[in-house]
Amino acid sequence: GGMEPYYPPQEKDPEDWSVVRVDTEVLRVALGGVESKLFFQPGAEGYLLVGLEATLDRDEDPCEIHFGDYRPVDGKLLPFKIIVSHAGRPYCRLEVQSWDLK
Repeated sequence: GGMEPYYPPQEKDPEDWSVVRVDTEVLRVALGGVESKLFFQPGAEGYLLVGLEATLDRDEDPCEIHFGDYRPVDGKLLPFKIIVSHAGRPYCRLEVQSWDLK
C-alpha cells in the first residue's frame, strides 16, 4: 500500500516523464497466487482506478491494465478506454461504446 507514481501509457515516450506522472494510492492484493497492485488516483469525484498490475511470477514483468477516459454513466464514473500491455508492449486496446448497468 501507500503512495506510488503511476505513468499512464503514451503513444510515444515523452521528453519529460514528470509531465505524465500521476500520484496514486496503491492497494496490494493477492488471490490464487496472483499478486496485484491497484492504482487509484484521488480527485474531486473520489478515487478512480487508473491502473492494475498483476504478477504470476516475481521474475516476470506484470500484466498491466490501464483505465482512462472516465465519463458519467447513471451517476457513476466509468472508464471508456482500457489498455492491456505486457513487458512494455501493448496487447489490446478496448474502446467502450456504452455501459449497460443492471
